[in-house]
Amino acid sequence: MTLKIFDLKNNQEISFLNNEFVIEENKKYKIIDEAGLLKQEEFTSIGDWISPNFATFTSTNKVAVFRLKNINIRVRSKLGDDFFNKVKAEIAEIEKQLLISSNGLEDRLALTHGSFLEDVATSLLVESWNNGKLHSVLRFLFENPKFGFFNKGIKKNLTQGDVLTSVDFQYLSQSTSSFIAHNGKAIPTTIDTVARVQTHNVIEMRFIKFFLLFCFSLLEKRIISLGLEITELKKNIFEQKIKGNNDKVVLLGNILRTLKSKQKNNKNIKLQLNVFIRNKVLDNVKFAGEIDFTSLKLHNQFHLKYLLNLYLKMRKSFEPLSRNNLVYLDINSLENLYEYYCFIRLLKDFDVPLEHIKSLIKKDKNGWVIDKDIPTEIGLNCGFVCTLYFKKIFKSMCGSYSQRYDPDYTIELKDRNNEVSYLHLDAKYRHYKYQVKKDDIDKMHTYTHAIKGSVGSIVLFPGKDKIYYKCLNSLVGALFCNPLEPLNLKRGIQDYLSIIK
Repeated sequence: MTLKIFDLKNNQEISFLNNEFVIEENKKYKIIDEAGLLKQEEFTSIGDWISPNFATFTSTNKVAVFRLKNINIRVRSKLGDDFFNKVKAEIAEIEKQLLISSNGLEDRLALTHGSFLEDVATSLLVESWNNGKLHSVLRFLFENPKFGFFNKGIKKNLTQGDVLTSVDFQYLSQSTSSFIAHNGKAIPTTIDTVARVQTHNVIEMRFIKFFLLFCFSLLEKRIISLGLEITELKKNIFEQKIKGNNDKVVLLGNILRTLKSKQKNNKNIKLQLNVFIRNKVLDNVKFAGEIDFTSLKLHNQFHLKYLLNLYLKMRKSFEPLSRNNLVYLDINSLENLYEYYCFIRLLKDFDVPLEHIKSLIKKDKNGWVIDKDIPTEIGLNCGFVCTLYFKKIFKSMCGSYSQRYDPDYTIELKDRNNEVSYLHLDAKYRHYKYQVKKDDIDKMHTYTHAIKGSVGSIVLFPGKDKIYYKCLNSLVGALFCNPLEPLNLKRGIQDYLSIIK
């Protein structure tokens, strides 16, 4: 290990354990590289590069883990690992309930960080195989191969200028048909020879091989994923048996049988796809380079068009969403992870139906996205019809008296006279001895008095207490949202609404 990291304040060396350095947030460190391989561009956004051997950097709460020279440096929050492990566990529990059914398939999928994209594509593949379409298409193509290379017969007329090649001479003794006298010698006038010719269908067969390997890889990932789920579920069942929770054991047992059935089905499809991949007709087919999708779309054979359409549908799940109203959440950021957690808690505590959450929270290859244009009805509370918005924008001189603002969450309050007012909430994962920080309360004053129609603003923070201040005709306060000491946010917010009313 040529890298060494020291706390700049006390010069204490940071230990390298479990293949990572663990540092504290909001501290300054120096890094020494005995090999002299530090690069200036590596420290543009995190610190100061002094020389190839020496640099300083500051840990912030913007990232949980970053890499330097292929080495993990983990920023440990002051709130502790237990807090964030609990946050992640609660988020994962909610996400398991967000079943994706919008693709129209019977096999509904859990929305998970790592495998959502592959799950959608795999479900399309499995559906096509189970209804028999994919299997029949592949069988037709392999039983009627019209591709690759073949020997094409050619007749060369030497009296008309055709030229013999070195390959042609091996056919001289058996393929010459007529002779003429030339300079006292008999020479053939024609020769029947053979040329090695490539058919136009090579492009299509490259695609078929590419498609099969693509599907094989998807199934392999899905089988591994199901295997991990099965192992985890078996542990859970064993724990519930020890606790004597028989009803829970029966429920988990049914889920286990379903997962095993899915895994067996996937393995069977993978095995049969492998038979096609190993078919000798694909031995000499190579698909290096670009696949010509335009030619395939114009192809007149239904079977190839079916494969192409299925592949394009599967690939569509990998495409990023590009609408301007989507907010991306970086789940490697400590701040954004807590912001996401608070939003999930609001949805959960206000009993928002899962069907609505499915349309609100999406996943693409760039990460989690929340559609901030979709309002969420959260019921009648303290005489107000309440609607929750994520990152609602209040523009300068329109929704705001001064600058443009977009609080993390805004609850629109509509009274019996249909008059609208707003209660704003902001997630701040910081605290001072478990009390809300003054800067965060100041920010709530800004929202309350700068955004038109506001009746109050509340900080959601991981402390242990709640507080409020009456300010003219509005309210500014703080409400703790801590997974280690959970509080029902609906009841907490209703308390504030009763005061506002």
